[in-house]
Amino acid sequence: MEKKEFCVVYLAGKLRGNFITKWLHIRKAKRMAEFLWVNGVVVVSPHANSGWIDTPETDKFVLPANIHLMKMCDAVVLLDNWKTSTGTREEIKEALKSKIPIFTSGMNLVLAMQKTKDINQILEERKQYFYQGQLSDLFK
Repeated sequence: MEKKEFCVVYLAGKLRGNFITKWLHIRKAKRMAEFLWVNGVVVVSPHANSGWIDTPETDKFVLPANIHLMKMCDAVVLLDNWKTSTGTREEIKEALKSKIPIFTSGMNLVLAMQKTKDINQILEERKQYFYQGQLSDLFK
């Protein structure tokens, strides 16, 4: 396995709501993305990429495009509001199918990176947790 220079994560969490709610969800995602970036994690955030155009009318394009982006990432980091988001639950299903490691918080990933600088080891250990059935039940 090629040693990774960077860990690229997909940030998943609730987005939709009225104008104020959507703004708050986007702001939450941006704050987490900033936290991850300053801790050495590269972030792909649908909240920043397509947040304001994500509506039920754009689902046929935006949701598949975001899942495509997610599949190019090393891992998924969940925002704390993921449980109430049907879109995020779909992203989790796809991540599990694609065996993409999932971190239930950005802090979990950063702490793992502080413990060991080997991102390959971190991702492999997270996969082992999921695919031995230890964590995948959390997302059912």
